[in-house]
Parts: sequence; C-alpha cells; structure tokens
Amino acid sequence: MKNSSINISDQWEIKRDEFHEIDPLDKSVDDDIKFNDLFCQEDLLWIKKFDFNLDLGWYGQENKGHFVLYLYKGTDWHNCQLLEKRNTNDYMLVIKLINKFISNVDSGKYDSINVIT
Repeated sequence: MKNSSINISDQWEIKRDEFHEIDPLDKSVDDDIKFNDLFCQEDLLWIKKFDFNLDLGWYGQENKGHFVLYLYKGTDWHNCQLLEKRNTNDYMLVIKLINKFISNVDSGKYDSINVIT
C-alpha cells in the first residue's frame, strides 16, 4: 500500500491504491505534489473484503475540497447497503476512520446487515 498507516489483513483485496501519505493541510508539502497525488485523484483508495467495500476519494477544488470515505456492502455500487460515510479534510481522522472501518468489518460488526436487492 502507498499509505503505511493503513492496517489491512491479507483477506482484503486492493482494487485501487493512489492514497499517498499526503496531508492536504500540511503547508510543508509542495503544492504540485498535493495537486498531482491528491487533488486530481478523485478515486484514491478502493479495497474490498468479500462483499464489503471501502472507497476513499477527494472531492472539491484543491484545498477547498475534502476526503469522502464510504463503507458499503454489496457487489454493485448502485445496488448496495451504505454502512458508513464520512467527509473531512483531516488526514489523520481519515486514517483513523479507515482503520476503524477495516477493524469493524474484520470483527464481524456488519455481518448481520443484508444487502437490499
């Protein structure tokens, strides 16, 4: 994974991995790096475990945008059960939420939820 702060087991499949260790609020990070590796990457991360999908994107204009994190159950984005959704521009919070959602899936927290078809 491009972001070493994310803890996933071998049971998770990486479908897309463009989530670099870049804090959008960190003034020490070069603006060109932020632009190319974050702000232009609407689809940053997509990992899945069985029918569970965790999807992270950047939405909005550059530093006025925010991360959007989805956790859903189902094989089709248009026919699934949305389990969690969070919006933030706080990089550390996104990392915590990703790891929390992964842990919740791994521990079976969402297993009793059935996908509506």
